[in-house]
Amino acid sequence: MRVLVSAFEPFGGRKVNASWELARRLPERVGRHRVRVARLPVVYGASWPALERAVADFRPEAVLALGEAPGREVRLERVAVNLRCGGADNAGRVADGEPLDAAGRAAHLTTLPVGRLLAALRRARVPARESLSAGAYLCNETFYFLMVRDAAVPFRGGAGFVHVPRDAHRRMPAALSVLLKAL
Repeated sequence: MRVLVSAFEPFGGRKVNASWELARRLPERVGRHRVRVARLPVVYGASWPALERAVADFRPEAVLALGEAPGREVRLERVAVNLRCGGADNAGRVADGEPLDAAGRAAHLTTLPVGRLLAALRRARVPARESLSAGAYLCNETFYFLMVRDAAVPFRGGAGFVHVPRDAHRRMPAALSVLLKAL
């Protein structure tokens, strides 16, 4: 199966984004999957188009979008909401609670096998939980439009979003391989 893994560039003045550090180290094959990674900008309105181009180019059967967040656990996100609200992006723009798509649904649900992925992480002793909110910053924006795309043209292996801790690339470097093998 072809799996596209996306991750974000650093933001907020930090030099490293753990999601990108994990993704960029992935080999081209993980288990039975052929893997490609895409680095996304932390700019409102630009992350989804970058991911959409990677989807069109690679034609994946599954998409695993990553972002970093405070905390100590990997969070498997269930719900993307139609909302843009958050701090400044890398272009300096601050969002103030506007809808992502004025004509769009209020929310979309992941199509990843969250239970199976969560069980695999726990078997590998990676701290993990499911989450009902991807927030309202760029992670949610990317997740929302990914799920709009998945609703229109489904990815056979599913699509969704995973938050990793800010130190995941140092503390749990195998977490991403565990997720991919469980797809």
